[in-house]
Amino acid sequence: MNNKKKNWFSKSIIFYENIPICLIGSTKKKLFIDTWLANNSFYRKKQDLLNNEGRIEQFIKKYKFQ
Repeated sequence: MNNKKKNWFSKSIIFYENIPICLIGSTKKKLFIDTWLANNSFYRKKQDLLNNEGRIEQFIKKYKFQ
């Protein structure tokens, strides 16, 4: 187990789309997030449509399987 002591920042800034949204305690001074309550479809009670068509084909193309 790693016994190195990490620095604790009691006022770490959380950024969403480069906009600070809140402060929390963390081992990192700045945190960048992709999703949070305000933009999550589950909490907005709205289903966003996802592009599921051709997912296997996209995977094969991305990882060059043939």
